[in-house]
Amino acid sequence: MSAGERIGRAMSALRGRDARPAPDEAGELLALNAKILGERQGFERTVREGAPVDAEGRPIPWFTYPAIEYLSRFDLRGVSVFEFGCGHSTLWWRRLGADVWSVEHDAGWCERVRARSEHPDRLMFRDEEAAYAGAIDEASEAQGGPFDIVLVDGVWRNACVGRGLARLADDGMVILDNSDWYADAAATLRGAGFVPIDFSGFGPINPYCWTTSVFWRVRTRLAGRIDPPDPVGGQRVEPGPMW
Repeated sequence: MSAGERIGRAMSALRGRDARPAPDEAGELLALNAKILGERQGFERTVREGAPVDAEGRPIPWFTYPAIEYLSRFDLRGVSVFEFGCGHSTLWWRRLGADVWSVEHDAGWCERVRARSEHPDRLMFRDEEAAYAGAIDEASEAQGGPFDIVLVDGVWRNACVGRGLARLADDGMVILDNSDWYADAAATLRGAGFVPIDFSGFGPINPYCWTTSVFWRVRTRLAGRIDPPDPVGGQRVEPGPMW
């Protein structure tokens, strides 16, 4: 019996009011779902390599898979991006045609990413909070204008959100990774009139679920009436000194 036939048989059973798939059929469906995560989304490879990569070994952001799929649908050629926190996302943005600037607080990691970057001069090392958050000002002045996308995915995220908003284009997008942990940063964005689209689920490497949120400026009275994300299978964390 083919995979499609097994799925069809199990779904047919579910359509009955009291029917349930047999234990072996439920197990087969679970195995098929695990195969999608492990093989097609690349989770098995990313765990084996210890780095955020897709099924073909290409760098991808350390976001949740639903967020990566959503962002991959945009034509990013010529779009300006600033990242608070560099890494595989830096290489991924460039592969999609975006113009990327980044700041990083870890000197060793900064040099490793620079070695793989087309524009190492656009990757700044700053290891103090004020200089780190203010790096977007330097980049904005260097490129001659605001950014279309601001990614907040490094240290000192609460400070970075405020500085990022000041250098964001009027029709720009903010991405906040781990938004289920950084409730204060997310609240700042909502208070500034942004509405989150939350993408919760699995992603590269991690053995748990989390949330990557995309924030847009949308005029709606519901902007301040949404609870913080609480992904099924997520983790509780306590704020640290570089929060």
